[in-house]
Amino acid sequence: MAEVSIKVSIANRQYPLKIQKGEEGNVDKAVMLINDKLKEFEKEFGVMDKQDFLAMCALELAVDASNREAKTASENHLLGDKLGKLNELVSGYLQKNNPSANG
Repeated sequence: MAEVSIKVSIANRQYPLKIQKGEEGNVDKAVMLINDKLKEFEKEFGVMDKQDFLAMCALELAVDASNREAKTASENHLLGDKLGKLNELVSGYLQKNNPSANG
C-alpha cells in the first residue's frame, strides 16, 4: 500500500508523519483522543507543563491498551476452552452415531 505524508497537531505542535494510505481516519481519531485527554488533564490539574500532561496521557493510554490486551487474552483462553469442549462433544456424538466407527 502507498504511503502518504500528513501533519498532525498534538498539544499545539505540528508533527509530520508518513502513514499508509487509508489510515488517515485512524490517525485523526488518535490525535483527537490525545488532545481531548490533554484538555481533560489541564482542566483537572490546572497549570502544569505540557510535557507532564503528555506523560500522563501516554501512561493512561498505555494502561488502557494493556488492560484491553489482558482482557482479550483471557477471552481467547475461555473461547479456546469452550471450543475444546464443543469438539469433544461433537467427536463423541459422531463416534456413537457412526456404525463403521463402532465395529
